[in-house]
Amino acid sequence: MGRYQTAAGQLRVLYGQRVAAVVRVTDVPGDGGTGRAYLVERGLEQDGYSALLALVEDYLRRAEELGVPPMATTFVQ
Repeated sequence: MGRYQTAAGQLRVLYGQRVAAVVRVTDVPGDGGTGRAYLVERGLEQDGYSALLALVEDYLRRAEELGVPPMATTFVQ
């Protein structure tokens, strides 16, 4: 669905996939290297294709601003 490069130069790729009728977007290392994979969102099939495109656009914009995978900056209290 999209690609970006971190500030450290790592290529990252956003994949969209449907598993058991559930749409998921994941952020994974794109250069075949090691690194963490992140689940960005799941359950988007209910919101439609335009919601999926908006999510990807926003995620790539945030990744460019932050220089790291946006999901790496989230935490649970």
